[in-house]
Amino acid sequence: QSPEQHVMFDLQNYAQGWIDWNLLVDYTGGPNHLNNMCDAAVITTEDFSNIHVQPKYFYFGHISKYVPPGSVRISSSIVGDFSYDENIDPNVQGNIEVLMYQCEKSSRQMWRLNMDNRTIELITPSSDAWNHPNGDEFRTTRLCVAKGVDPKRGVLRLVDCTYSDPYTHFIAVELNAFSQIVDQASGLCVSMEEGVLEPGAVLKLATCKTPSDDEAPYAAAASQSFIFDGSTGEIRASANNAICMTAGWPFLNAVAFWDNVKKQTIVVISNEASVPTPIVLMDATLSKSHGQLGFMIDARSMETLVY
Repeated sequence: QSPEQHVMFDLQNYAQGWIDWNLLVDYTGGPNHLNNMCDAAVITTEDFSNIHVQPKYFYFGHISKYVPPGSVRISSSIVGDFSYDENIDPNVQGNIEVLMYQCEKSSRQMWRLNMDNRTIELITPSSDAWNHPNGDEFRTTRLCVAKGVDPKRGVLRLVDCTYSDPYTHFIAVELNAFSQIVDQASGLCVSMEEGVLEPGAVLKLATCKTPSDDEAPYAAAASQSFIFDGSTGEIRASANNAICMTAGWPFLNAVAFWDNVKKQTIVVISNEASVPTPIVLMDATLSKSHGQLGFMIDARSMETLVY
């Protein structure tokens, strides 16, 4: 996940804090006793005379600066509406996991079931920068759903649709009468791990569960039943049609807290889309504005509201 999404998702799911390793590294990404060089929020120059402060530093600042210790996360939800715009770059890369999140009508949730080669493919290719001999350029990549390489979990992930190495197992999709997405190669079904039917549910391949004689006809296990809408490209969970198959995570995310000391609410909002997005904040405590506050959040930005 991107840094801000990682922090926000963990805090939404009962984490009481978050630690990043490291805050500061040298220009090579070290030192590190395993020679595992990495990125950081702050990087020194080669002669150690100065530092480069990276965007990651400011991402973390939205939490560390405005959410003091002792704050309590409060229940909140956010649902984006990107109007099924195929021109918005999904802005995701290969190896990103495929999960179920709240439906936001975005290009991260618009899929094509290609019945020629039986793949599940993002309708909009993703753009990424690469180091071309003639200078940095952008290229687009078609991304398809494949089984993860970790044998212990095997969660679904995005892979370049043109890959043909022996370690890449694309989902050879077939829709059966029970609304299950079956991988023809393995005979397994796309499933929400551990039966989770909430935003953040992880997708993997598991043994297909068919209804028993005493169950309603065509009723498969809730965690394996999906609805594909060919007009929008959405793949929704039958048991919770508010969540959709998502490339990584939604464009729009938010988490809210209550500061017990200053008696105020903090709302951190992230927009990863390449377009600005209108926000309507609804909170009954906003009595002066009749419980609503409308504003715009810029493209690929974070904002924090304190009131």
